[in-house]
Amino acid sequence: MENVKATATDAAQNVKTEGQYAATDVKDRATDAKDTIQNT
Repeated sequence: MENVKATATDAAQNVKTEGQYAATDVKDRATDAKDTIQNT
């Protein structure tokens, strides 16, 4: 049972990390787009 719990915890942490990367990526893209619009 411990293995299942550990695997579930790892999976949850991976999802959380992926989500943070995705959010940062979206924010960066939005900033780039804003800069592009201002420079045009």
